[in-house]
This record gives sequence, C-alpha cells and structure tokens, in this order.
Amino acid sequence: MLRKIEEFETKNIGVPLEEITVEHFMPQTLTPWWKENYGGDLKSYEIYEKYLNCIGNLGIMSQGYNSSNSNKPWNEKLEFIKLVQFNVTKEVSCNLEWKEEQIKKRNEDLAKRACNAITAPLKRTVPLMATEFENGLYPASDITTNMNGSDVKYVIYDNNILDIKSWRCYFNEFCRIAYELNSEKFKQIVQDNIIHKASNKYDKKQKDPIITINKNFLVEPKKIGNTEFYSEGSLSSERARIYAKQLLDIYKITDKIQICVENRDE
Repeated sequence: MLRKIEEFETKNIGVPLEEITVEHFMPQTLTPWWKENYGGDLKSYEIYEKYLNCIGNLGIMSQGYNSSNSNKPWNEKLEFIKLVQFNVTKEVSCNLEWKEEQIKKRNEDLAKRACNAITAPLKRTVPLMATEFENGLYPASDITTNMNGSDVKYVIYDNNILDIKSWRCYFNEFCRIAYELNSEKFKQIVQDNIIHKASNKYDKKQKDPIITINKNFLVEPKKIGNTEFYSEGSLSSERARIYAKQLLDIYKITDKIQICVENRDE
C-alpha cells in the first residue's frame, strides 16, 4: 500500500516489490531509550502492542538500508530518514518526536491517501443472460438474451438462409464459413488459441480450445467441413453464441447474421 501511494502521488518509476524493505519507525526491539520515550515499561508496552505493525509506524526503503539504524534514538534515525528515496517515508522526518500522537496522525493521513491511490472494485455488472427470449429473429451480436430452452429454427447469413437446426451445429457452421472466407486467418486463430474455454481440463499447457486439430481436447468433437479441424459440439445456447460472436467479430461479419429461435416445447 505504501508503494502504491508513493507511485500514485509522485509518478516516479515504480520499484519492484522484491527490492523494497519495510522499516518500523518505532523499532521491533525497544531499547531503554525507546521505553523512556514512551513513558516507561508499562506505557511503552501498551503503545508497542497497539502500534508496532500499523501502517502509520511503517516506511518503505530500498533493501540497501542499514538495519543498524533501526534501534537508534529518534533524533539519530531522522538524519537517515531524510535521505530515503521514497517521499512517503522521507516526509516522516518532519516529526521531531515519534510518539503515540504522531503515529495515530500518520495512520489517519495514510488511510485517506490510500483511498485515492488504490482503485476500488468495479461495481457488479448485470447478469450476462439479462432477459428471456421470445420466438423470433435475433442478431448474432445478442449474447445477453437468455435462450435456455430454445431451438434454432434457421440462421440468416448475408440474406441467405442456412439450414442450422441446433446450437450444437451453430458454432461449427460458422467455423466452416470462416475457414472458407480466409483459411490463413482461421489457422492463426486456432494456432494462437484465441477462442478457448476458461479451464484446462483436457489441455494442461493452456486453456482448453474450442477449435483444434486434436479432437482429444474436446468433449464432443465435430469436424469442420472438409478441413482438418474440429470444433466443440457440447455447447449450451449461451456458450455457442458467445464463441460464435468472438469468431464472427474477428471476421467482421457479425452484423450480417440473424438467428431465428423458437421454444422447443412449442
């Protein structure tokens, strides 16, 4: 967090985490000087237990830091802190004392600065399958309508009707069309595993492919036309549409395609 604040505020070149060490301003081993500084054995113990590892008592330094400085009295540590490369650490040297009040103040200050430096989690998005389908035509770009329980009646491509009757054949047919449009591009897509699953159950070296020469990587391999390639046939309506759109977008023909679907119970 300290490194993140430093990089956000100073725009300095980032230092790899492995090259940074953390210094406790109130040392991890209290010498007689530090115990006296905090009001004796009992009071120093209370402050030590409460504040030793809080962020207000920590500073980042390069690994070249000489640890022999750690337990020195505060006025001697200050001279070294002034030379540290990180501003978020060096700024502590303006404190002529290092007691409970200064640690608490720095805690609060860093908390506010961290809120600016660290990006919050993104808001939750709406579910992918947002609405239920009705019988009719849908553009191939629509991957948000929930089409569970539907059958493909036919597909229109460039004003021609394609005889596709199932989601299992839907993606496979567009693989065939893509290959015919540009076989070299298609081979490159397969070689780079552009379209793949989120898991590597069958291919340990990378994510499981959706299009491949090795049909052992597929649950239900379906041969793509007269090519040497196979596509995954075990696909839900959701995954078939998502993978197809990825392929169609690469070929820039998504807008030329419409799907006619109907409820399989009707």
